[in-house]
Amino acid sequence: MGKAFRDDNGSAVYNRLIYGNTGIADQIIPFEGEVYLCLGFAGLFAAYVAMGFIIGWLERRFNSAATAFDSYALQFVAAWVAFLVQGSLASASQVFIFFLWPIYGYALLRRVTRTTRERVAGSNEATSPDGLSHA
Repeated sequence: MGKAFRDDNGSAVYNRLIYGNTGIADQIIPFEGEVYLCLGFAGLFAAYVAMGFIIGWLERRFNSAATAFDSYALQFVAAWVAFLVQGSLASASQVFIFFLWPIYGYALLRRVTRTTRERVAGSNEATSPDGLSHA
């Protein structure tokens, strides 16, 4: 799968720039290089602006975190987003795919319990103390 474009992907181009046509392919293209090859300078600028907004949003959420796990999860995600400044998208995406499942599960559980609490609170407000709905 993907064999037709394997010779033209970002890592292949990056390794040819380093080694020439020797067939050596041991370097991972950095995030900046991959975005620049795919989207040009405007895309690279937009990617860094987006990364800044994401890190700013994570920082605001971190400052208002309710639990220690929330603080840890937000800090962990922010560190891996910031890793893109010096690292590769391949490395960061592996972390987001393989290592963040506990955080994804926790976020889903929090969302489900919050929605359930809001639904229960909304139904309690719609009924009066005598049990009759006055909405």
